[in-house]
Amino acid sequence: MPVTDQNALQGFADHSYRVSALQEHGVLQERDIRAEGRRQHDQVQLVLRFDGPVDHEALNRSLTTIVGRHQPLRTIFPNQCDPPMAVVTPPQTSYLVVAEAESAAPELDEILGLGHQDSIDIQSGPTACFDLVVVTEVESYLIISIDHLAADGVASLRLIAAELESCYRAEVTGRRAALPALAVSYGDFATAHRRRLGPENRRRLVAEWRGRLPPDVPEPSLALAPRPGATGDELGAAEVEVVELPRSLDDRLRDIRGSYRVTNFQLFMAALLGAQQTIAGGDGVGAMFPVDIRSPYGAENLVGRFSDLSVIWIEPPPDTTAEQLLTEVRARILRSHALADLPLGEIVRTYYPQAYGRSRFPPYLFFSVRQPDLREWTAGALRVAPVDLAQRSRIHLHPGLKVSLVTNQGLARLECQYATAAYPADGVRRLLTLAVEYVRRLADRPDSLTGQLGTA
Repeated sequence: MPVTDQNALQGFADHSYRVSALQEHGVLQERDIRAEGRRQHDQVQLVLRFDGPVDHEALNRSLTTIVGRHQPLRTIFPNQCDPPMAVVTPPQTSYLVVAEAESAAPELDEILGLGHQDSIDIQSGPTACFDLVVVTEVESYLIISIDHLAADGVASLRLIAAELESCYRAEVTGRRAALPALAVSYGDFATAHRRRLGPENRRRLVAEWRGRLPPDVPEPSLALAPRPGATGDELGAAEVEVVELPRSLDDRLRDIRGSYRVTNFQLFMAALLGAQQTIAGGDGVGAMFPVDIRSPYGAENLVGRFSDLSVIWIEPPPDTTAEQLLTEVRARILRSHALADLPLGEIVRTYYPQAYGRSRFPPYLFFSVRQPDLREWTAGALRVAPVDLAQRSRIHLHPGLKVSLVTNQGLARLECQYATAAYPADGVRRLLTLAVEYVRRLADRPDSLTGQLGTA
């Protein structure tokens, strides 16, 4: 049985606070899964390749500095606490674990298999693992694994990568890195966010969301027809389908962004919804997307769980034009960001309690804009570069479709990471191809109907 906060935390915590609203359902869900005798592994990872000699002590001191600064990297969520509490454990003097690869030219899976990410345990720790896999004296891989309840993916990993570069460069020269002071802690954010989500504000947000979601349980919004039986939150191995955007669209993209005052994200969200409208034959279509609420709380340089999902669902009339769809999508996305304080999981469980008692999200594809990869850096003879993990990923989000717009030095492409157990490659490719066609039509014939993409 749960016990009071005081009994659970006495003599145990360096610091404790009520978990943030972005974490609470995940903590409770983890308890339910363990009660069934199962374990959940939902982690974010960063892998860096080190070419050249690595100063292990300098690397360990760098990691110790980073973990000491950022509470979520040493925070646990004890099972005894009701309501759920976050417990910040005292800093340690060593976090780096070193292992040697068994083969001279290991594959990425072998390298990752030498990490200790399976030992991550949000109830008793650790919440994060730092493994250095040594292949030779001049080739090593640093694996950083963090439970997703403790930290979001892109923003937190970028912060860690940037601080690691600053710390390591300083440590190998006998200096301390001049990292920016942290004005607030994650515990400060969690408390302030809960205060902002008081009962009155929560009721207002719930009421406004009611008009932004379908009245009935949404079906998967793609007529790509997920294969029978592929319905779990964990859909297994994924492949990536890629469609390159032709260079001839570059100038048109700039013109569209300027004329309609939209971002790439808003433009391609409309493109994906238009493609779905064509595929689905007029049914309501939707997509999920990430929102980050660091900025209102002054937490831009904090590692932690600040991101959640939001959703856009529309039921466009058959005579909707490309221009009208873009205008509607832009307005809905902007308003969704204003409603981001209320976690999406809480919203969908409120509206569809029978269907989403455990699952947090409706069955829509996930869309995001992926920034250029983390930059390479050097420290003396050492060269450090990020390793792309996309090709070995597994799909966690039902229904198993994750689309990204990737831009790098003027080149752009659409990537769709999809569960191979659920979707055929040709259907995924059609989705991306129709999205590119939507952009062309918006540039050439903005009054063309979005439900007729793929026709002359």
